[in-house]
Amino acid sequence: AVSLKDGDLLVASPPFGNVSYKPAHPDAAQSPGNAMGRDSDTFGQNDGVLRWFEEYASRLAAGWYEVAPLHEFPYSKKAINLFPVKPPVMVSAVTRGVMVRATVLYAPEVVGGPIPGIFSYSIRFSLLSESDQLAHWPATAGPFRRMTSVQLQTRHWIIRDQNGLPVDEVQGDGVIGKFPILTPGGPEFIYQSCTHLENGDRGFMDGYFRFVEGTNRNPTGPIFDVICPRFRLEVPPFLY
Repeated sequence: AVSLKDGDLLVASPPFGNVSYKPAHPDAAQSPGNAMGRDSDTFGQNDGVLRWFEEYASRLAAGWYEVAPLHEFPYSKKAINLFPVKPPVMVSAVTRGVMVRATVLYAPEVVGGPIPGIFSYSIRFSLLSESDQLAHWPATAGPFRRMTSVQLQTRHWIIRDQNGLPVDEVQGDGVIGKFPILTPGGPEFIYQSCTHLENGDRGFMDGYFRFVEGTNRNPTGPIFDVICPRFRLEVPPFLY
């Protein structure tokens, strides 16, 4: 919606019931539009839609988003994936050659408990090359062993408040009903899920994933935990 009062572009959260409205664009001080030759006396006045497009175009040009298939099926159409792929929103960590990348997206249009909106997160797993495995091999794991495959067993999440204190834990087998097998140089396994905060509109999430060398059916080495670094759950200044 566009405010008739000041021209701000607003997003309804949630889109029904007891609706509140959040600005969908940064304020004038944060917008890159200042660099586009517009009159500084009128910049930020009744131009919410324009500032939204400027911010979106600026992020596309800076590589915040990537083009990816809409579905995992062959020949799926591609589109702009709105999960940011740049820090500080995207975080990453490597444990024994297994890389985890995490990014998050706020969805104000979805009801998510006491606080309107939910946080959708995207997690990516990959098994690095032999040289990268060696570079990240911990001394406590003994002599280096090249891993030709690893398979996910379980997940463990900790959801935290804005002070970093745990407020909830989630654990279970696999992710979205799957137990991906990773191979060196193979494609990333990517999945999405969601969560919400019980109190406040800021928090954090972190955890670990339990893998086994080889496969669950035919293990070739020990079970080990792969860290997912902490990422922020907060309402951003720019909404889609």
